[in-house]
Amino acid sequence: MGTAPRLSERQFRSWRALLERGTGLRLPEARRPQVETLVAERAAATGCAGFAEYLHRLVHRPSFGRREWQLLAARLAVRETRFFRHPAVFAAMGRHLAERLRAGEQRLSLWSAGTASGEEAYSLAILAARLAAGRPEPLEFLVVGTDIDGEALARAAAGVYREPLRRGLEAADLAAFFEPAGAGAWRVRESLRRRVRFLRHDLLEEASGALLPAMDLISCQNVLVHLTPWRRRVAARRLAERLKPGGLLVFSPGDLGGWRPEGLERMADLPAAFRRPMGQ
Repeated sequence: MGTAPRLSERQFRSWRALLERGTGLRLPEARRPQVETLVAERAAATGCAGFAEYLHRLVHRPSFGRREWQLLAARLAVRETRFFRHPAVFAAMGRHLAERLRAGEQRLSLWSAGTASGEEAYSLAILAARLAAGRPEPLEFLVVGTDIDGEALARAAAGVYREPLRRGLEAADLAAFFEPAGAGAWRVRESLRRRVRFLRHDLLEEASGALLPAMDLISCQNVLVHLTPWRRRVAARRLAERLKPGGLLVFSPGDLGGWRPEGLERMADLPAAFRRPMGQ
C-alpha cells in the first residue's frame, strides 16, 4: 500500500477522540501517522470508500463496530516486550513467590496481563520452574497470559522465538527450557508450554473466575500507561479483584499516574507494586 491519505487537523482530532473512546488508548500527536495508516488500511480492507464511510459503519453498525474496535485496539497497542524485562522486578517477584511457598502455598497461579507475544508469560513460568526445582516436593503452577490481540496470542501459544538470547533470555534458561526449531529459532519445551495458557481478554472487562482464578501474582507492566486515566483505574480495579489474600499486583512506574488501587498495600521493594493484605 502506498502513502496513507492524510487527515486534516479537524479530522485527526475527531478520529483521535473517537479512537480513544472506543479503544481506551491514549493517542498523542506523535502517533498521528500510525492512526492515519491504520484507519486507511481498515477502510480499504472492509470495502469502505474512505474515512467517512468507515466512520459511519463504526458508529452506526454495531456488529461491524464490535469486531473493528477490538482489531483497532490490538493494532494501536504498543508491543514492546522481551524475556525477563526489568530483571530487578523479576527478582522481586521471585522473592514474593518464594515467600508464598514458605508460608505453605502448594500451588501458584500467575497472570501476565497484556502479554503480547508471550515473552513475559514464559518468563513467569521459568521463574516458577526455578522455584519448583529447589523443593523436595512437587510444585504445581499455572501461568495465564492474556491480551486483546488474537494474532499475538497465537504466536505466544506456538512458543517459537528467534534469537531469544538477544531478547533477554539467559543461556542457562535457553538450554533448560527451549529446544532448537531451525533457522535460528527456538521453541519453548512442551514441559513448560503445558504450564502456560493463553486467553483473549480485555482488561476493562470483568474476569471470569473459571478462566482466571484467584492469583498469587499478577504482572501488568507497561500496559495501563497507554490507556486514558479513567480506564487505567477500571483496569487496575479489575486486576486487583483477581488477587488472593497476600497476592502481588505489579505495574510499571507511570502506569497509574499517581493513583493507587484501594484496599491494597504498597510494596517497599518495588516502585509500583501492591499486595492484598492477608485476611481480605
